[in-house]
Amino acid sequence: MKKIIVFSDIHLNSADEPSLKKSSQKLEKAILHLQGNHNDFDTLVFTGDLADSGKIEEYSALRNLVSVINRPIKFMLGNHDNRKNFLDVFPYYQPDHNGFLQSSEAYENLDFIFLDTLKDPHNDIPKSCGYLCEKRLDWLSQKLKEADHKKVILFMHHPAFTTGMQAMDLLRLKNSHDFFSTIKNFNNVNHLISGHIHRSMCGLYEGYNFSTFKSINQQMVLKFKADRVEYAKGENSGYGIILLDGKNYTIHNEEVN
Repeated sequence: MKKIIVFSDIHLNSADEPSLKKSSQKLEKAILHLQGNHNDFDTLVFTGDLADSGKIEEYSALRNLVSVINRPIKFMLGNHDNRKNFLDVFPYYQPDHNGFLQSSEAYENLDFIFLDTLKDPHNDIPKSCGYLCEKRLDWLSQKLKEADHKKVILFMHHPAFTTGMQAMDLLRLKNSHDFFSTIKNFNNVNHLISGHIHRSMCGLYEGYNFSTFKSINQQMVLKFKADRVEYAKGENSGYGIILLDGKNYTIHNEEVN
C-alpha cells in the first residue's frame, strides 16, 4: 500500500518577521505531526501557494523547513507563487520543456499528473484566478495518452469545478471549459484534487469526482453568498492522505492538533 500526503496552501509570509515566523511555525507543526503519525508515507505533495508573496526569502524558509523530510516531495505552484523565484531556490526541480512546473508520477495501477495553473503575468485575468494555456493543455493531453490503460488522478492548485462558495468560484480556473474539453477526450481521468479553497470538501462535477483539503496556514469560513473571503480564527490546520491499494484508493482528512 502506498501513502501519499497532501499539504495545501502553506502561504509562507515574509511581509514582516512575525508573520514569517507564524506561518513557518504552522508548517513546522504540520511536519512534526506528519512525522509522528504517518511517517510511513511515500510522497509529500504541496498543492501550491507555497509562498504568500512569491519572494526569495519565503522559498528559502520553505527549503529549510522541508530539509528534515527524507521522502520525495512534489511541489506545485499557485497564484501567490513566483515561478522564477521558486526555481532559483529549488534548482533541482526542473520545469517541463515549456518552462512550467508540471510532472507526473506512475504507480502500479494509477498515474498522478501535477499541473501548473499559475498565470504570470496576470494581464488579462483576475490575479487570483488560474489558467491553463494551450501548451499546458497539450502537455496534459500527451500525459493522458501515455496513461491510456491506467486510472489518473489530476492535481492542480486552482479548481476547475465550482464549490458553491461565491467568492471562491469567481477565482477558480479561468478557462475551466478548455480543461474539461481536453480531459473528456480521454476516459482515464478518475479524480481531481485541488488546493486554493482552504477547506475540506468533495463532490462530483462534470462527471468527475473531486476533493480539496484544509490549508496548513488558515481555513476559510463557509459562507456561500459572501462577496469576499473570510478566514476562521483558531481553526486547526489539516492535510490530506491518499492510500493506494492496488486498483483502489481511499482519501482521508487529517487534523493537526
